[in-house]
Amino acid sequence: MQYAVRTRTQVLNDPGMLNRIMAGDDSAPVREVPTVAGMLVLHAGSVSLHRVTPTVGTVPRVNATLTFNSLPGVTLNEYTRRVHFGRLR
Repeated sequence: MQYAVRTRTQVLNDPGMLNRIMAGDDSAPVREVPTVAGMLVLHAGSVSLHRVTPTVGTVPRVNATLTFNSLPGVTLNEYTRRVHFGRLR
């Protein structure tokens, strides 16, 4: 897994930053987390751009998306529920 440290806001203000990240430019703040099969990785995807390596073999990758909010009763928007969970309820 690779992530670009706290870059979500930066790429909105500087499109060149996204190009540098995607191109593997050494000036981009990209870090790599060495992983092994079965490893659990927790990260704040809403803060840092991230990507994972392609799966190899017949065993599929399993992703669990956990969402939290500091206010009670707040739910994910319709788009996010459909993308992450494939349904609205």
